[in-house]
Amino acid sequence: MKTIVIAALVASLAAVPAFAEKLPLRDECAADASFGAFRASLRGIVKRKDAKALLAITASDIEWSLDADHPGRPGFIKEWSLDQPGKATIWPEFEAALALGCALDPGKASIPYMYGRLPEARDVFATTMPNRPRVNLRAGPSTDSAVVALLDWDILTIIDDNNTSWTHVKTDDGKEGYVRVDFLRTALAYRAVFEKRAGKWTLAVFINGD
Repeated sequence: MKTIVIAALVASLAAVPAFAEKLPLRDECAADASFGAFRASLRGIVKRKDAKALLAITASDIEWSLDADHPGRPGFIKEWSLDQPGKATIWPEFEAALALGCALDPGKASIPYMYGRLPEARDVFATTMPNRPRVNLRAGPSTDSAVVALLDWDILTIIDDNNTSWTHVKTDDGKEGYVRVDFLRTALAYRAVFEKRAGKWTLAVFINGD
C-alpha cells in the first residue's frame, strides 16, 4: 500500500509543469572600471569601423574558428577582410553582441551575457532565447497566429529550426509555439571573450557556431 501511495505521489509531481527558467540580460562587466573603459573604446571602434584599431586590441592567438586553416590574427584578418576595411563585415555582428550584456569572471569578460551564463545543464545545440524582452510566442508560424505566451528572457528548447523565418520552440513549463527567427539568439551565435593579459584587455575569442 505504501509503495502505491509513493508511486502516485511521484506521478502527480511529474505532472506539475516545470519552472520556466529565464536568463534576464545583465551587465556584470560594468563593475570593472578597466573593462568599462576598454569597452567604451571598443564601441567607438565598432561604430567608426576602424579595422586598424580593432586589430591593435586583438590577441595574436585569437580564436576565430574551430576549423581554421590559418589560426590566430592572420586568419582572423583574412576571414573578415580586415585588411580591406571597406569590405569588412564584422561590424554588425560585433554591434549585436555588444548590445546583449556581459558576463564577468576573473580576468575574463564574455559577450553576450547569455553565452557566459547559460546554465551548464542546458544543451547549447537545442537551446535558444529571445534577444529582447516581451517577445510573442505564437500558435503558428505567422504574425496572424494567436499569442500563446509573452516571453521575457525565457530559455527555450528548440523543437524545429528548419524554417528560415520562424523557430518552433517549447518553454520549460510546456508551452509550445513559434517565435520569429530575428527575435531569437542561440548561445553559439557570434560571441566574444576578452582576457586581461599583462594588465591590458584584449580580444581573445570571436567565434560563431560550435
